[in-house]
Amino acid sequence: MFEYVRDTHKVKVRIGQFVAHHVVQEKPFSKILRSVEQINTMNRYDLAKAFLESGEAKYFYRDVGECDPERLLDDVARYIDQRIPKAYITWDTEQEATSDWSAKARGLIYQFPEHADLEEEIKREAEAWKQETPATERQIKYLKSLLKNAGYCLNQIEELNVDEASQYIRFFVEDAPLPHELSQRLEYDI
Repeated sequence: MFEYVRDTHKVKVRIGQFVAHHVVQEKPFSKILRSVEQINTMNRYDLAKAFLESGEAKYFYRDVGECDPERLLDDVARYIDQRIPKAYITWDTEQEATSDWSAKARGLIYQFPEHADLEEEIKREAEAWKQETPATERQIKYLKSLLKNAGYCLNQIEELNVDEASQYIRFFVEDAPLPHELSQRLEYDI
């Protein structure tokens, strides 16, 4: 998607801003969101045409360059379909941040079926990344400070992965529940 454009990042940002401010929200820059039913019934090709004909598109075309108009319309429609759930979840302040961040959980549907499969693949990859990636220095430093203030110690803190460090931090900061296998590793610092 968008392999033919001059600046893919700028193109995707402009479409993403359009989705957030003109599709998900009732009016540009309002905090009132459209209903899930309204969003699900919006034709993605109509939205793509509206974007390409809008005043915001003049800068978009500068970043696109020369291309086939039909392919551009198709790519914009597909990208809008892909961005709608992410934009809706970002702006939906009614839902807890820790709740499921999937389109299906919010009642949103993809009009292009391959996007649902892509979302699941991204979730699997993200989960694997969280399990394989060591905790950052910043996480470790913050967690050490939290442990000290709470009177705990944690053996092998340097060997935590990103997900484990995040769970410990949520436990101390937000009083979130801690899985049993992680709580067993905590000890009182005497």
